[in-house]
Amino acid sequence: MRANAYRFGPALAIIFLAGLAIGCAGAAKKKPADVKPVQQAAQAKPAVQPAPAKPAPKLSPAKLAEQNMEAQSAIFKKAAFVHQPVQMDQCNVCHRDPAHPKVLTKKVPDLCLGCHPKRVADMKKKHLHPAFAAGECTSCHDPHASENPRRLMAKGNDVCFTCHQADSPALKTAHIGITSFTAACLSCHDAHASDKEKLLLTGDIHFPYGKGNCAVCHATPGADGKVALNGGGEKICLVCHANLAKVAEGEKVHPPFAARKCWDCHWPHATREPVLMKAPTAEVCAACHPGIPKVGHPTGEHPSSRAGKMNPLNPARPFDCASCHQPHHGSPDSLLRVKKEELCKSCHGK
Repeated sequence: MRANAYRFGPALAIIFLAGLAIGCAGAAKKKPADVKPVQQAAQAKPAVQPAPAKPAPKLSPAKLAEQNMEAQSAIFKKAAFVHQPVQMDQCNVCHRDPAHPKVLTKKVPDLCLGCHPKRVADMKKKHLHPAFAAGECTSCHDPHASENPRRLMAKGNDVCFTCHQADSPALKTAHIGITSFTAACLSCHDAHASDKEKLLLTGDIHFPYGKGNCAVCHATPGADGKVALNGGGEKICLVCHANLAKVAEGEKVHPPFAARKCWDCHWPHATREPVLMKAPTAEVCAACHPGIPKVGHPTGEHPSSRAGKMNPLNPARPFDCASCHQPHHGSPDSLLRVKKEELCKSCHGK
């Protein structure tokens, strides 16, 4: 047996190796169903890439500056008070070149005076506000827009107090010890110019104020520096204007006068308007009577007031609401100066 094993051993080995080789070759030909060849993955179509965006056209410096100015103008127009050239998109009235906004068409104040002729007349007065005399209009006014009337840089008296300290010794002495001001500075002073010292207003002057007799109306202020009036203020006007207190039986009394709030309609010191009115009479009345039309009152095309026209019944006074209505007390029928059926005839005849 051992001899046979030696005889057939080499043959068996050859057969074994041949079978092993055949098996390996078959295994190499088989491919798993769930595995993709690398070559197939490489041959897949690439994803579509978006086309690159076209670059925006380059604007010239001048056009870019113009767009910037337009954008800035749109912001200004959102304010409560807008300079008229800004409102009308007329930036070139003041600015020479949009690319250089600080280059103006004229030097200040000549630029401002070109549109504000009243200020030209003010320049000829005896006493000028230093800022106005120096042409520094923009120290008080914003040249474009503001949330304050007249485009002031601050609200009310605050714009004055940026330069004038209310508690300074000079102002305290000039204002009989008052350092806390409730009234507007402009109720006594002109913001630009005056023929009177200290820029005091000219026009209709309250007699005590004109004579410098402040103590007629004002009591000595307390430690808080607030304004104090003799008698508390409610009846102080009637001390001198006692004739207005005589109300006839059955008469209607104008509510502000009944409440003794004379300063609702009148300034206590000085004003450019007649009888110390705070503004033209029609404007003062409209503040409480906004529904009264400028034309069509009391009827038809009749105006309720007209600038430049004088009162037919009193040629020394302008034609306004007070031409027909008593401002303090009078007829129960809308405070009319005459009976309604005679009202038209009083001016227009028969």
